[in-house]
Amino acid sequence: MTANAPRNFIVTCHGWSASKWTAHTFSMHSDVICTHSAMNVLSTEIRNYDGLRDSVRKLHTGYVNRQQRPVDQSYDEIAGHGRAEAYGSVHLYRLRDLPILWERFGKPTRQFMVYNQIRHPLSLVWSGYGEFQTLFRFDINELHWTLGKLLDTSRDFVFDLARRYDLMLGDYEVLAFLCACRVLGSLRLDIDAEAVVRQLPGADFRGHVQMEQITSDPERFSAVFSGATGLPVAVDDAYVQEVFATKAINKHRQDTKRLTPRQRWETLKDWQEDAFCHFLERFDLLPFYTEQGYEFDFIQACVA
Repeated sequence: MTANAPRNFIVTCHGWSASKWTAHTFSMHSDVICTHSAMNVLSTEIRNYDGLRDSVRKLHTGYVNRQQRPVDQSYDEIAGHGRAEAYGSVHLYRLRDLPILWERFGKPTRQFMVYNQIRHPLSLVWSGYGEFQTLFRFDINELHWTLGKLLDTSRDFVFDLARRYDLMLGDYEVLAFLCACRVLGSLRLDIDAEAVVRQLPGADFRGHVQMEQITSDPERFSAVFSGATGLPVAVDDAYVQEVFATKAINKHRQDTKRLTPRQRWETLKDWQEDAFCHFLERFDLLPFYTEQGYEFDFIQACVA
């Protein structure tokens, strides 16, 4: 351990973007303690949906805490896990949470390095579609919350879609896919929050991290890890080798296919294509994600 004060970092993330893998691999470093999700728990504490089902009320409390208690309080909990040179979290917060917390509670006593982890919107929707098919079965709070947002903003579109494609809106898989598409609206909130986050005192926003890169490129992983924690990491370091021997954690999608967004698009039904494009346009996500380097040429006919 060094004599310097510990480094603190926040990796914001909406979710469904390898956030648990990131938290877990950061925690594999002996000098880092990193928690995951709104529950602010070590990544080893919840490994599957049985564990999540048993902890669902704790998760609901975490959702409230994201904007209802100071950042310092959450990081006091993280520091309580032991001594480290860097303390951090992944997906404890979404980018949109930070301006609200700074406004409500003032500048934290800690200084934070901040990254925002993102994913191609189509891959994110497909992952969310898989999670909702499981989660809605026991988390009626999530079902109520997400379905309410779907109807509040897109009621006419949803019923028109059902008429055009003869869909039964109460069908479980139909409902799960539509709700996953509606979550794209939350990504818009994160995009809009970026300019404010860049001005927050004590929060050094370092940019967006593509899930696809951090999970496949040792150099990119090392750059983000070092930027967040302040700990030097060489690409050929034993730690990085161990990281990339770690398989996917907390897979949400229901199928076993590892497809690119282009390949995934080819598997969608016509109504699913229409739904995805509607929400992509509704929340004007193309400019931001194109600027981040994501490709959408395979759906241009849909969004033109």
